[in-house]
Amino acid sequence: MKYLLTFSLFVLLALSSCADDDDTFAPSDCGPLINTVGNIDGLGSGDQFGISSTSVDGLCLSIEVSATGCNTEEWTAELITNSSVDESTPTQTTARFVFDNQLPEDAITCLAILSKTFTFDLSPYLTTEVLPSNLTILGPDTTSVTLLVE
Repeated sequence: MKYLLTFSLFVLLALSSCADDDDTFAPSDCGPLINTVGNIDGLGSGDQFGISSTSVDGLCLSIEVSATGCNTEEWTAELITNSSVDESTPTQTTARFVFDNQLPEDAITCLAILSKTFTFDLSPYLTTEVLPSNLTILGPDTTSVTLLVE
């Protein structure tokens, strides 16, 4: 009886350590996650740039930007949302694209126009419960682009 109890405890321990943990999120390989903040209204869009193109493949969003500079190696970007999803058909949501060329404000730079594509993972922000959704990306000044994410 003692061996049966020990064996049962061992089996129970082994099974519980192999349990699937559905609470953890495994991000996709398409890029950094979209960031969520309380309010995006006061956020600027960073350094001067233009949105050249956008595309979405599943929940992977690609944004190509153009800006002046000598190279694109140091460029960074962030996609920020307040996590609000307006109920409609399709749902409506907004994110701000913030670009940083990593140069000081008074730096003299090359006048060449360069481009770089940034890719972002829209999950777990846009879940199956809110899809399809019209995602409006706010860019520099009054620029905005709307994409249907399905």
